[in-house]
Amino acid sequence: PQRQRLERALGSGVIMTRQGHILTNNHVNEGAVNIDVALLDGRTASDTVIGRDAATDQAVLKADLVNLQPIELAESDAARVGDVVLAIGNPLGFGHSVSQGIVSALGRYGLQLNTYEDYIQTDANIHLGNSGGALINASGQLLGINTAFYTTSGQGRTPTGIGLAIPANLASFIMRDLIDYGEVIRGWLGVQVEPLLGQNANGLTSQALMVIAVADEGPAQRAGIMPGDVITHIDNEAVRDVRLTMHRIALLRPGESVGITVLRSNQSIDMKAVVGTLTQSPSA
Repeated sequence: PQRQRLERALGSGVIMTRQGHILTNNHVNEGAVNIDVALLDGRTASDTVIGRDAATDQAVLKADLVNLQPIELAESDAARVGDVVLAIGNPLGFGHSVSQGIVSALGRYGLQLNTYEDYIQTDANIHLGNSGGALINASGQLLGINTAFYTTSGQGRTPTGIGLAIPANLASFIMRDLIDYGEVIRGWLGVQVEPLLGQNANGLTSQALMVIAVADEGPAQRAGIMPGDVITHIDNEAVRDVRLTMHRIALLRPGESVGITVLRSNQSIDMKAVVGTLTQSPSA
């Protein structure tokens, strides 16, 4: 007869509120029947899933425990390459462990790990079991949520010194929406775009967004944007690439007004669009 097999998985999480909200990676507990949390002081409790966001690989759990000390948040947008960081977690099931490194790079993307990618790269040792744990700065503040690491090929899967963390500002934004609404409310303009490379006045490579399609009755169409327009600025900030623009729009709240500058027939036109709600796989 067939026997049921019980699989156990270990990961990490960060206590974010005194009410017991714990931020972790979605892949740490996705598909789990029972989720338990174990604290350094020896206390254990069963967790309730408050919400998940597969697009950023984040999940919020809630543990029914008292006298919890939430972590203090850092301003992750102020992080700089070379900053000293510590990665805290449960590597390989060894229990609470800390490794030290530096911020190796900021704004890593294009890794096809998640829909929205804006990673902090670090050389602090991150192993299996560190996912969902805290990446903190030298002041003990949460800088990011450890999410992934690169390994060498082969059976040993040795980490290469390239770890990735979701910035605390983004993780906190996701957490608040999951707590308040059970899902993440993302902004939407209703345009499909592709990158358009060019040169700025200083002769440096620049990028704009060519509009190739506009959603019927979407925010962009109502603002007057047309296929063939070239989006050069969002709220007076020059467009750098498709990913950053999509990410910035997604962080806007539906109903907010956003300024959009387009180039049409060699004429620069300023427009205002009222952001809608993203209800499907994101374009911009």
